[in-house]
Order: sequence, then C-alpha cells, then structure tokens
Amino acid sequence: MSYSDKDFTEGKLYKIVYYLYCLTLTSFYFIVANLILIVVVLFVSLAITKALLTMPTAILLIACASLSFGPAWVALLFVMKQVIAGEFVSITRAYMTGYRQHFRQSVIVNGLLNVLFLLTAVNYTIVIQIDSLSFLALPFLIVAALLGCLALYIFPLIIYHPTKLINLIKISFYFAVKKMSKTLVMLSMLVISYLLVRLFPGLFLLLVPGINGWLVMVSCRSLFEHINKHALA
Repeated sequence: MSYSDKDFTEGKLYKIVYYLYCLTLTSFYFIVANLILIVVVLFVSLAITKALLTMPTAILLIACASLSFGPAWVALLFVMKQVIAGEFVSITRAYMTGYRQHFRQSVIVNGLLNVLFLLTAVNYTIVIQIDSLSFLALPFLIVAALLGCLALYIFPLIIYHPTKLINLIKISFYFAVKKMSKTLVMLSMLVISYLLVRLFPGLFLLLVPGINGWLVMVSCRSLFEHINKHALA
C-alpha cells in the first residue's frame, strides 16, 4: 500500500512515532545535561548509608549540583511547547535553542529555589532533632511544599511569559494557590513518575522526563496563553 508524503506525515502512525521520538530524545538530552547531578545524588545516597556525610552536607552538595536542572528542564519544556502547538520541529535544534535562549534566567530561578530549599531543609533537619523546637517541623514542610508548587509553574512561565524575576515569582505563586486542583494533579503525576522509575528504571528512565514535561506544558498552556493575551491587549 503506497502513501503520498503528505498522507504519511499527517498520518496517525507518523505522529505517534514522532511523539515517541520526541519524548525519548528530550529525556535523553535532559539526563545528559544532568549527569553531574545524577552522579552526586548516587554518591550522596551511598555516603549517607555509610555515615560518611551529615544530612546538611548532603543537601548542600545536591543543591549545588542541581544548578544544571533549570536550563535542562526549561529546554525540554521549550520543545514540548512547540510540539503541543502541532509543530514538527528538529528536536535537537529546538532543545539547544531553548537551552541557550533561556539559560540565564533559568539558572537564576534555579539558584534562588535551591537556596530557599536548602535553608528550609537544613532548618528542618535541625528542628526535628530538638524536642523543644519540633513544633516548627510542620511549618518548614509547608514551606517546602509551597516551593515545590512554585517550581511547577515558574519554569514553564519563563518560556510563555519571560519577565522580571519578582513577576515570575508572583504569577507562579498566584497560580500555585489559585489553581490548587491543577497543582495537585501535576504533583501527583511527578510522584507517580518517581514510583515508575523506582519500579522500572530501564523502561521508564528515557521517557519519564519527556512525559512529565509534556504534561506540565499541557496543564499550564491555557493559563499562560491567557496571560499573554492580556499582556498584548
């Protein structure tokens, strides 16, 4: 059975293959960009089990190594934005473009979140060891949860609505609270992805980052396009 080029590129089979290719390749680039972070996490996990590192030191090492996460994640989201819009793009070129174009702001945002997470985590490890301060453990957990919710929105927002850092924080916090149901759904997806990686690391490792990026961008698309329409009005 013969198909024209147009029939082939617009067919369901081609789209399925293209989307799988996109998910796999973006996940691969994301993992490569975070190799140092992965190595540090593995080292820290081993060192903690052998009591070679204290928890604050381990958290500091991971926070420093995770500076690569921001640009790598934003680049992945940059690709997913174009794919969701129905564009058939060169995945490699789009990933590198997104990485370069948003590198500076994503590193700044990543660094700020790391500092806040670091301060929260270190203080949490301190208060849970002191009985008289144990009542502060819950507030620190709430702060950590809010930072996690903030991170869900702030990185895609860099792509959809690049603006000053303070505005990114305000808008992200607004949606994290205002759209709590959507926030909880995205958090649930991340937890499920983590469990899948733990259960089937070989099968899911090269798909999970791309799938998560696609789901996050689908969830945020209508919100941030609404912002852009009002900004241009």
